[in-house]
Amino acid sequence: MPASVIGIKTACQQPRFGSIDTPIFVSHMPKTAINLASLVAQSPDLVSTRIEDQTALMSIANGAYYGMDQVGTRVWELIARRQAVSALVDQLLTEFEVDRTTCEQHVLAFLQNLADSDLLMVDDASVA
Repeated sequence: MPASVIGIKTACQQPRFGSIDTPIFVSHMPKTAINLASLVAQSPDLVSTRIEDQTALMSIANGAYYGMDQVGTRVWELIARRQAVSALVDQLLTEFEVDRTTCEQHVLAFLQNLADSDLLMVDDASVA
């Protein structure tokens, strides 16, 4: 991530869970409430690259850079194709040593942050 971008971490900065560095000027007002039944996928308006065990994203829409840690990168890989958040959690439970409740809480918070930053497509029909 370029040094000129001032970033903040979300609540998902635990070592075993994804986090995203976001520019400070991005609004963090929820746009769509994500739940376990939501269908999510990567936004197509992004350029991404993998750097070792992390992912760097650039939003074409807002010109901002974002960075994801190792677990955030894994979530990003899994949402390359549209899927339910519950299926994403199920897959992560097979890959990481974490209990279901903690995984669900962290994944929902991480995905909400992605959605609020316009980095995620959410199927509104599945959102409660």
